[in-house]
Amino acid sequence: NWVLLTDTIVADSNYDHIAIGGFLSNASSSMVYVPISTISTFGGSYYYIDSVVVRSLSKIKLVYTDTLLCAGDVFSLPYTVDPGFNPGTGNIFSVQLSDALGNFSSPAIIGTDVSTYGGNITCTIPNNIVSGAGYRIRIVSSQPADSSLYCNKPIGIGSPVNKPVASGNTPVCTNGDLN
Repeated sequence: NWVLLTDTIVADSNYDHIAIGGFLSNASSSMVYVPISTISTFGGSYYYIDSVVVRSLSKIKLVYTDTLLCAGDVFSLPYTVDPGFNPGTGNIFSVQLSDALGNFSSPAIIGTDVSTYGGNITCTIPNNIVSGAGYRIRIVSSQPADSSLYCNKPIGIGSPVNKPVASGNTPVCTNGDLN
């Protein structure tokens, strides 16, 4: 029953150490007694921390709010770059698409841009993508290596629907119908 907890903390000065845990007195803490009759008469809970990642906050920002796309869709992804970010010669911003579970271990590149100040990146969802509801996107830069935080809402990607084709050999006038 692992639970993913994420948070962004902005330091108010320089620090050399980080401590993670509860530091309130027992009187200030909420405790729930859970009897475990097969082990002992005392209840208890254990919390394990699997990993902690500490890194500088990215200077690349993206805002994407759409949560439903189809295979083959083309969309424009706006992004900005903080003034302190100085891309090197030949830098490429690439938009990465996670797998259906939100993992970026083998991301698909769905768009690129060579701008140094941000803008919009045209992205295309691959036609052969597996349908799923947990996709995420992020932007990475090549020089210097950096990545944005991923979009905060998971994206559902489904199979495209056949689009209707309208054809006719007669003119259609204003407010007229095409059957």
